[in-house]
Parts: sequence; C-alpha cells; structure tokens
Amino acid sequence: MKMHIHTPVCIFAAILSQVATADAYDLTGTWHVAGFDLPTGITLNKNAQGVVTGLSGGSDSFHVSDGFLTIDAAGAVSGAVEGPITGTATVSADGIVNLALLTPEPVNFSLPMTTKSDLMATSHSEGGAQELLLLAKAPTDALPADIEGSWWVMEIQTPATLGLKYNGNHELIEINGTNDFKQSKGTVVIDSSGNYNYNTEEDTGAMSVNSGGIVTITSASLSNPVQHFYLNASKDVMIRASGNSQDNQLTVLVKKHEVHNWEAAGKWATASLNYWDHLYVSKDNLGRIINIDGLDGFKHFNGTVNCMLDSSVNGVMETPFSGYTTGAIDGTFAIYHGEPAPFNAAMSASGDFFVGVGTPGNDVEVLVAIRSVRPLDLAMVNSAVLWVPGDGRFLEQSASLTGWLPVASSGTTSSYSPSTATDGSQHFYRLKKSP
Repeated sequence: MKMHIHTPVCIFAAILSQVATADAYDLTGTWHVAGFDLPTGITLNKNAQGVVTGLSGGSDSFHVSDGFLTIDAAGAVSGAVEGPITGTATVSADGIVNLALLTPEPVNFSLPMTTKSDLMATSHSEGGAQELLLLAKAPTDALPADIEGSWWVMEIQTPATLGLKYNGNHELIEINGTNDFKQSKGTVVIDSSGNYNYNTEEDTGAMSVNSGGIVTITSASLSNPVQHFYLNASKDVMIRASGNSQDNQLTVLVKKHEVHNWEAAGKWATASLNYWDHLYVSKDNLGRIINIDGLDGFKHFNGTVNCMLDSSVNGVMETPFSGYTTGAIDGTFAIYHGEPAPFNAAMSASGDFFVGVGTPGNDVEVLVAIRSVRPLDLAMVNSAVLWVPGDGRFLEQSASLTGWLPVASSGTTSSYSPSTATDGSQHFYRLKKSP
C-alpha cells in the first residue's frame, strides 16, 4: 500500500511493509488472580401492602477472589483461588486465551492477553454473579528499584453484603451498606528507600517487593492492615482484590509515564463493571421499606475500542460511540466519546493495558482494556510519520524504493519528522519488524 501526502514544501510518501512475523505469546508462568463480583440482579419481594419482605437474586453476591494459577509449557493449569484449581490453557495466534477449568467445576473463560504476555482481563456472568477478572503474570525477578516512582491508583468498592433488618412481621425496615458503592483515583509515590506517600500524606509507610513480584505495603498508621499487591512481569501494573466483613475493594496501580496518542492505535478489548453510586431507599409512614432503587443497576460489559493513528476513536461498549483520544505526560489516556467529560484512564508503560474509574451520571464504573495485537500501521499526520511501537520495530527510509536504510533511533520511539534538508523532496518510509 502506498500513500502520498502533500505538504506545502515537498512531497513525502510512506509505504507500509507487511511483515509475516507475529507477536509471540507465552502463557508459561505464575499468574496472580484478582476477581471482583457483583450480583446479576436483585429483585424485591413484597407483601400485599407493598412492603418489602425480602430480597432475591443474589443480594449476598458481593465477593472478591484472590489466588494464583500456574501454567506449564504444555498448557496444564494448577493453582488455588479459594480452593484447588485445575484445567488447561491455550492461546490463539491473535492473543486470545482459552482457559478451560476442570475443578472446582467445569467452566471456560475467553481472555485477551497483552502482547507482553503478562496481563489478561475479562468480565463474565455465571449463576447469580457477574465478575471482572484480572490476571497478572509474576516477574521472574523483581527488585526494589522496579517499584520506585509514581503510580496511579484506581479503586472501586462495594459493601461486603447488604445488611437487612426486619420487624416482627418480617417486613424490611433497614438496609445497611447503601452508601458504600464508591470509586477513587489517586497517586502513590515510592522513593528509592521504599517509603511511599499516598495522595500527599493521606497515608504513608513502607513498600517492599520480593523476587516473585509480591509487593507488601505496611502503613505507618497502626489502624491500617498490611496489604499485598501483585506486580506483572513488565513491572508497570499491580493488582489486588481484597475484602473484609464491611466492604470489598479492587485496586489497580499503573506506573506513570508519558503517553502519545499514536502509541494506542489498534483494537482494544474492554471489560467493565457498572453499578449505582448508592441505593435509594423509600419508606412508608410506619418506617417500613417499600422500594429500593438501584438494585437493577449492577451490570458488566465486554466491548471494543478502536484507536487510530490520527487520534480518532470508535467502538462499542454498552452502545456504539466515536470520538477522539489524547495522551498526557502523566500517563493518562483520555477518550472523548460524546459525553460532557472524557473517560480518563491510566495506561501501562508497556503500552497494551489501560484502566479507569469514574462516575458517569449516577453510576460507578471501572473499565479495563487489553490490546492483544499491535498493528503494523504507518501514517503521516501533521508532516510527521507515526506508527505503533513494539519490540523489534523500526522505520526504514529510501529515496527510490530500493536501498532501504534504517532511520536512526526509530526502534525506541513511534514518530519521525522528515526534513527536506536531509531526506530530499520525495522520500519513502516503511515500518519493519525484526524476525
């Protein structure tokens, strides 16, 4: 494919070289698991007077999962996530993992995986629950220097259960946890000595990491428990699912770095959870509950986001959308999709994962995205040649479609601005990938 681009002073041409090599995916290793569950739907049971006498449909399905899977070179799966896990795993040529579990019960998952083979994510429903599932492959080694720096902290929270109180006629008069549906976005800075500072002195303490990527957080506040996060093999994302008798949390940390729009080009698989930011309770004049709004707001979605080199974007999440994207030096990635405010996410430094939380309308939302394939796209935008970076990729140049030569330093960037002084008035460029 040849593309001619006219500029005021010269004519440049870019041609895309299709390369047969594909990203190599590797399932082998230990994968830490973080799952966050919501009920698929809760319905009200009422008596003849219209008073609520109970909830059905999974009012106790607020749950978190924490554990690990080990996948060997043959694809055999073992591990423990609230009990022993066995099964098999395979990965397709385009990075989609089929996880077929045999125990504790037969179930299949289809999960997109990053090109670095170290993160997977999906949302799904089964029985009375719907779940956002994250897996992070453990690094083969990790050092304190790997966690040093500034990180985005994305977190969602629900109550552990809806506490119900009845009167002597088994009529519902109180429900606890209605205001415990939350999301937050903050930052944590970790220095070279392993000290951390969360949200400018909101919390401080020490962080350490072992060789397997388990990060231990010990707060200076004695009232805060010790926490464990799990680092991915690229050492730019940490995950944690945790719960107690009061509430459940899913927390994802993403290391900050500068994000360029064109680095995100390609097709992303998204997974999200949505729920109301609180439940609205109505009572009659006797203090009996007659309605609870928001119980039908628990939803999950899988979708797609297509990002272009020119910053335009389209896709389908809950509904189709289109818009544009912008990157920033602080590691954020904004998707403008026709709403009053953009969806802001934190993108991993390795480039194939982003996560964001927000409150569109009355909802709490968490969305994660995985790019399994980095396209070999090439474009010229505003007189600059742009492409999607990746391992082994570099730009080549030629004045006559023969005698191709590499563009210096193009293997570590994703843009190049041609100059007529050095490249001439007509020039050709192509993107190559090393075998």
